[in-house]
Parts: sequence; structure tokens; C-alpha cells
Amino acid sequence: MKRVFNPKRLNQALMYRNVTVSELAERVGEQRQTISMYRNGKMDHIDMEKVSKISNVLKFPLQFFFEVDNIVEDGAVFFRSQLTAKKNYVYAQKMRLNFLIKIYRFLSDYIDFPKTKIPNCAGLAQRKRLVSLEMNGDWEQAL
Repeated sequence: MKRVFNPKRLNQALMYRNVTVSELAERVGEQRQTISMYRNGKMDHIDMEKVSKISNVLKFPLQFFFEVDNIVEDGAVFFRSQLTAKKNYVYAQKMRLNFLIKIYRFLSDYIDFPKTKIPNCAGLAQRKRLVSLEMNGDWEQAL
């Protein structure tokens, strides 16, 4: 079975390592245009030696560049302000979340993770208000 290079994975690796196409080209010993063509999926065949160099420079396993993507839905990563967050930063965080999910799923085959017990915090704000009023001596308002 022939392995097919996944250009999206090169984009993810570049984002994750915060490396530009020019920097990668310099470190690998290729032209910037060649790396850009790899990244955009415009090369029909990529020499395994070149993919190996890219893999070593970006510190990702070789097989990573040949895997199919499984992307998590968009609603999984939240930011205080979508307007001030740069698109590249938002994308990088979503990608990191996908990596963590992959790691978790892989480890779940070997480890029985404990179930999470998230406490019910309904009414917590009201209780904090009552305690605050009691501490300040406003007993009548607290009742």
C-alpha cells in the first residue's frame, strides 16, 4: 500500500512548532517555493528522504505526515474575545486540542481513566452572597 503525504499535516506541524515556510526551507535545505508546494498539496510525489528531513526538523514522527485528519468540531475551543485572538493562534489551539484528544484516545486503549466527578455548583452565587452579608454583619439582609 502506497503512503500518501498529507499536506494538512505539514501545515499543522508548522503551526504547532511556530515555524515559517522560509525557516523550514532553510533548515531542510530546500527552496521556499518547494516547501510551499508541499504545504499546498501541489506536489504529486515527495521523496521519502525529504519528508524524513522535515520530520526531524519539526520533531514529529514520520508517520504523522501520512495520517488522515480527524478534526474536532469548532465549538471545543473558547476564547474570551474572538475579535482580539489572531486566526493563526485560534487555529493552533484547536490543533493542539486535536493532538490531546488523539493522545487520550490512544492511551484509553491501555489505561482505564477514572470517571470525572464534577460538583453541582448551582446556587453557589447565592450562598456566597449570604456568607458575605453574614460576615459584614448584615444579618437582617442575609435572612
